[in-house]
Amino acid sequence: MGVNMPAKTVIFTDLDKFDGVTRRQVTGSEFIQMSGRAGRRGKDDCGRTITMMNKVIEDKELKSMMCGNSEPLNSSFQIGYNTILKMMKTEG
Repeated sequence: MGVNMPAKTVIFTDLDKFDGVTRRQVTGSEFIQMSGRAGRRGKDDCGRTITMMNKVIEDKELKSMMCGNSEPLNSSFQIGYNTILKMMKTEG
């Protein structure tokens, strides 16, 4: 998770991940984000994603993960007085 590097092929060895508390199944957004790294811009015509299944997953659940919509992205960026002052100091 969190690797910002394009690759020719992305391989999922498991569809479960440890989220800091428990092991859970990768969400559709996480799957899309990671598999979207397959294919290097300007070098590859297509990218490949290989998923190694180590347990039985319902077809409907798997299709939802691989083809479903991603979850909405909500920004937590907030402008405060310190931010404005730093920008004014930097930008003149």
